Amino acid sequence: MRAAVLASVSVLLGTPQVFAQAPPVCHVLCTPKLKVEPTVTFTNLFGSPRIDGEQGTTTRERRETEFEVIVSLGLPTRAPWLEFTVEAIFLPFDRESTPELEFETNCIWLPAERTRGWVSSQ
Repeated sequence: MRAAVLASVSVLLGTPQVFAQAPPVCHVLCTPKLKVEPTVTFTNLFGSPRIDGEQGTTTRERRETEFEVIVSLGLPTRAPWLEFTVEAIFLPFDRESTPELEFETNCIWLPAERTRGWVSSQ
């Protein structure tokens, strides 16, 4: 009786480790990855465009610096070379701006595992 109790306790204690080691199964879309990316964008950095005025005068557009926040939701698929991304881009300090939505399909042709994390490309 004592051996049966010890055997059943060891089986019950050992099973969570077996389930924890099994990789998660995804049918089509896998676990999403959420990222928040603050960025700074410089417009008209080199060679700003010239605008012709009404009386033959030309002026250059000003250089602008914009602070953007990108909220990205990556949706990996069962295929290791295919991933979908949904991004919301907005300017938090500009009251007149409207958020932008981007939907991307990423084909990963050089995964980071091939170069030990040094380079990757989509």
